[in-house]
Amino acid sequence: MSSVEILDVTEYVCDVIGLRARVLHNKNDQAVRLHLCPWSRKGIVPQLGQIWRGKIKSKDPGGQGCLVNIGLEHPVYLQTNKNSPPEGAFVDIKIKSEQRWDKSAVVVLETAGSSLGEQSKIGLLANSDADPFYHGVNVIKSSNCSEAPSFVFEAIDQALSSSFALNGGGYIHIDKTKALIAIDVDAGSRINKGSRSNFAFSANTEALELICSAISLKSLGGLVVIDFLKMSAKNHNIDVQKKFQTQLNHILGRKSQVGNISQFGLLEASVAHKFSPIEFVIDSLGEIEWSVINMFKLIESEAKMNSGRFFVCQVSQDIHSWLETPTFDWKTSLIDRVGNRVEFEIDNDLSKTEYTIGMR
Repeated sequence: MSSVEILDVTEYVCDVIGLRARVLHNKNDQAVRLHLCPWSRKGIVPQLGQIWRGKIKSKDPGGQGCLVNIGLEHPVYLQTNKNSPPEGAFVDIKIKSEQRWDKSAVVVLETAGSSLGEQSKIGLLANSDADPFYHGVNVIKSSNCSEAPSFVFEAIDQALSSSFALNGGGYIHIDKTKALIAIDVDAGSRINKGSRSNFAFSANTEALELICSAISLKSLGGLVVIDFLKMSAKNHNIDVQKKFQTQLNHILGRKSQVGNISQFGLLEASVAHKFSPIEFVIDSLGEIEWSVINMFKLIESEAKMNSGRFFVCQVSQDIHSWLETPTFDWKTSLIDRVGNRVEFEIDNDLSKTEYTIGMR
């Protein structure tokens, strides 16, 4: 198989109180990659490419892996063979894939960390030499312009969506299950202009780039099963699976294993896990913290447009409780960015995630 083609992108960087986020747009101005770094997760969640020193906590009965304590709340999973290190041994490991839902971060043994730090002290040894978010892309422009937050939060909304509309009519629907990611191509109200096989081929071809972009934008991985519209022509099936392989490799910047379309119109692909899924990152924050981050974003935006005005934010009891016992230092950052001109008051009529922003 030929090497993966480099993807030219424009990057938009958004740094609001509580969140640093980046989104990459392709040449068609379509969001294709998204990375979120919440302030409250920094330093307490292992990130892709980092090197850590840990201690073997327990081993799988089959000897194919171990849980490793690296000094954080959750251990990581070390993939090994039958000659895995004994329990209690210190090991240097590299993050191969980040945590997702009920799965621990996956790591591999790493020799580069052996000369770093005290041999018996667990914890972070080094960050990745190169930011893995940029693997396989060429950033032709990077911007933190005033529009960057809107680009980023629009991409977040897209990443949290389960349905995407096709330009020529129809949809793709994405569902996460315990075992796999299921994607369905739905013709919807798309008009048939020709034979049934040509119609299905046209819709499936239209869906290819959207499916690949969604997999990348949502940071999905594992077994992906796509239910394409059934095509009777063999050459159509071969063409669709080849185009899918090429476009998926192009957008992800790495190769994935793609099978053949079955007699039932199903295509299976194995996509390597790398980053934590966007939905998982936001779910791990909780709905209150996520609402607070959105509130701070809006306050910053209003403060820039209304210089010198004082803001009174009416917040729910739940948001006020979070502000009193926060997971990151928001007070210092808020004063640094907008000055000492924001006040928060409890409004018991607001639901748990609600707030309003007024001026005087």
